[in-house]
Amino acid sequence: MQLNTLSRATIDDLKYELSRMLADGIYDPSVQMMSQIAVAGQPDQIRAVYDFVKTNFPYVPDEQLRADHNLGSDGEFFTSPKRAAESYFNSQSLGFDCDCHSLLVASMLGSLGYNTRIALIDLTFDGEPDHAIAEVFSPYMNGWIYVDTTDDYRLGWGRPGISQEVYVEGV
Repeated sequence: MQLNTLSRATIDDLKYELSRMLADGIYDPSVQMMSQIAVAGQPDQIRAVYDFVKTNFPYVPDEQLRADHNLGSDGEFFTSPKRAAESYFNSQSLGFDCDCHSLLVASMLGSLGYNTRIALIDLTFDGEPDHAIAEVFSPYMNGWIYVDTTDDYRLGWGRPGISQEVYVEGV
């Protein structure tokens, strides 16, 4: 498995890498095809993509990815949405951490015409983002909603008191 890595990444490094991969993912034909499969016959496309990613791409934290692939103890690892789609079509099961999940969800929904972005948030209140969540602009809710596929979060959850959000947009 090939992973892009950022060692001791700054917020600007993260934003750049995530925005580049998000833009690439939205326009990738394999991501577009996988998105069409996910929403086929489903009345709620946002829910369909959420369910599809939760079902087909298990959440694996960076620490476990580092240990599983002998990648050391430092750095941030990214798997592109294109690589995720290729693994799906080749029946390979790849595990992803939160930023890879958010990239995949935002790319899939973006390829369907939704406005998407990634929120880098500080859940531990230490001044540094430690979680990434895809956000989609819902015309029905007339606002941005969280699409977090990394745990048992319900679609659109919001956590009160998030101390920092940094937005990454790909297009």
